[in-house]
Amino acid sequence: MLSEIVRLTDHELDLFLDALALGTIQPGTGLQQIRKAGLGMQAERLLSWLPEASRRFGTIEGMIAAIRLVRDERRRAAEADSRPELILTGPDVQGMTSRDTRVVVRELFESARKSVLLVGYAFHGSGRIFEPLAHRMAGDPDLAVTIVVNVHPDRDRSPEQTVRKFSAEFLRSSWPFHPKPELYYFPGSLENQGAGLASVHAKLIVLDARWVYLGSANFTTAAFQRNLEAGLRLRSEVLGRQLTGYFHRLIHEGYLRPLPID
Repeated sequence: MLSEIVRLTDHELDLFLDALALGTIQPGTGLQQIRKAGLGMQAERLLSWLPEASRRFGTIEGMIAAIRLVRDERRRAAEADSRPELILTGPDVQGMTSRDTRVVVRELFESARKSVLLVGYAFHGSGRIFEPLAHRMAGDPDLAVTIVVNVHPDRDRSPEQTVRKFSAEFLRSSWPFHPKPELYYFPGSLENQGAGLASVHAKLIVLDARWVYLGSANFTTAAFQRNLEAGLRLRSEVLGRQLTGYFHRLIHEGYLRPLPID
């Protein structure tokens, strides 16, 4: 019954609770009204859930109480520092309690307050994934966002041409938003250092130097919706500071270079 609700982010749960309490959403509400409540991405899911929830819980108050149980359980889990939370992309399996990769990443982006460090290997049409983060940046000019990418070599182009081609494609299909984050790449993926090419193969997010997500999923539609992927999210200021410090040190010492965005 609550399997659809757990796919909502914390922010979406709060919006849904407010709308139920105010009466702007109730069984029989149409898609347009749900979208007006700020729940456009979840409108169809909620539209199908509401009649079933009404039969199960009987009243709006009962529905609100059930949703608050989900929200409160998340808060209790969030307060337990260093308690890893399993994050999966793939078919639902009976008896397994986990969170969906799309939901957790969107939730992290929506809750960013000070800084976001994101490191990834592949980015293909990632605009929809990054849209919540871009929205947060647009609303808070003090939010510092750093993205480290892997630029794949191209035999037909020089390293400089390859970097500029990647940058143009990334800004077109993965970040067509304003403002832009700070973008860096690893030149070792393009320049042979004597031991062969290397790559940025990590997939991670560090939020406000205290929330850490590490997983197998690339920042692509396939990884977030179709693949079998696994990861962990945990709250740890120690790990958050270490990861943030490590990548910022790589930037400071020139191991990572700015990606041209002009």
